[in-house]
Amino acid sequence: MMFGYWPFGGMMWIWILVFGALCYWGYGWFRPRGCRTYRVERTPLEIAQGRLARGEITSDEYEKIRKTLVER
Repeated sequence: MMFGYWPFGGMMWIWILVFGALCYWGYGWFRPRGCRTYRVERTPLEIAQGRLARGEITSDEYEKIRKTLVER
């Protein structure tokens, strides 16, 4: 049975797939940690603190939110 004109017949496709899988694994392993996609769950209080730090809410609004969250 002939596998076309590729060297080593059909074995060449297996080596191409192995090489591609190693490249994909290597890219995922060695890329910077900041690029990895994972979601960090933040608590509602941390979200409110961030909004206060960015100036989206006032300190009075933050205290109201904090009291509401602490009471729960």
